[in-house]
Amino acid sequence: MAGPLNFTVGRVRVTNVPSPSEGQYIRIIREQMNTVKGNMLKLIERIEGVTPEAIRFGLQPIFDESQRLVPVDTGKLKRSGFIEVRTQARGGRVSAEIGYGRFGQPFYAGFVHENLAFRHAPPTQALYLKAAVDKHVGDFVRRVGRFIQQQTGLKP
Repeated sequence: MAGPLNFTVGRVRVTNVPSPSEGQYIRIIREQMNTVKGNMLKLIERIEGVTPEAIRFGLQPIFDESQRLVPVDTGKLKRSGFIEVRTQARGGRVSAEIGYGRFGQPFYAGFVHENLAFRHAPPTQALYLKAAVDKHVGDFVRRVGRFIQQQTGLKP
């Protein structure tokens, strides 16, 4: 959820209003600023709501490429691939992980990834996850931004 948000324009506190028309003007400005503040809070909440999905959207090409490159013998290693996007309960910070062999299953995931001496049938290869990251990491921020724009209606 969005935290406190404050906007101020001009005088913050008016105790001595010289004329009724100036007082009315000040009230109108305050009402308009409250409307702007409300709209900004709604927008922030929408962005916060789509952020985990946006992160997943940004990471998807990396995962897809790693799935194309991961060596396949029994299929266990390929099936062990995952994308996980988490939002922390306190603070709402979003983190993400792409990987293979979670919880040590299959136990050989790290060996297959790192062993450059072993030959794999093309297009599979060692360093399959690293190669996917190297290829697509430059598009990550653009994809996340595009997703948020599409979901919130924001324009660049």
